Amino acid sequence: KYMIKKEEFSKDKIKSILIKEKISEKVIYDVLGLIESCEIARYTPASSDDMEKDYDKAVQILSNFK
Repeated sequence: KYMIKKEEFSKDKIKSILIKEKISEKVIYDVLGLIESCEIARYTPASSDDMEKDYDKAVQILSNFK
């Protein structure tokens, strides 16, 4: 929806786009937290419970985008 190119994918870029789109601060905070959690999972062993929590969090965040 926001057309972020792969090479432009950064937390700062995402945050600025969401602010410009007038997304609530709570949702922005949740999105950035989810990204950080995914970054941690990328480099460390993650349990299936952790992945399930991240998935559930992503679903909840996406439902807040209206």
